[in-house]
Amino acid sequence: MRPIVFLSLQENEMIFENIFGLTRKIDNLQSGDTLEIEKIKLKIEWYKTRGTIFSIFIPLFAGVVAFVGQIWLEHERSDTNFQIKAIEIVMTAENPDIAVNKAIVISELFPERIPKNFPEKMKRMYAK
Repeated sequence: MRPIVFLSLQENEMIFENIFGLTRKIDNLQSGDTLEIEKIKLKIEWYKTRGTIFSIFIPLFAGVVAFVGQIWLEHERSDTNFQIKAIEIVMTAENPDIAVNKAIVISELFPERIPKNFPEKMKRMYAK
């Protein structure tokens, strides 16, 4: 059965009719049918509890998704900032040979954070 939050209006109306139908059924039962009355009360409580469960877990799930998204974005931002700083270091060199050598050193020190073709791009840029 789908969560009550995702049910159509007609399906929600059917659930509420079931609850009210169960309460009417309780009213019609004799006092000697306590077991049947308790079973019906349990069904009613289950219908009520489903709404509470979904009202707790859906926002919790959304919060977890937002938290994981923020962690991923912060990781991407730090990689981008690192690459910008590496380019800044290379571009502030006094001459093209020093800049290419700095690019080679940076790409060797941080192969997972700097593209492998970074020194070649710097050589081509200074060759023009």
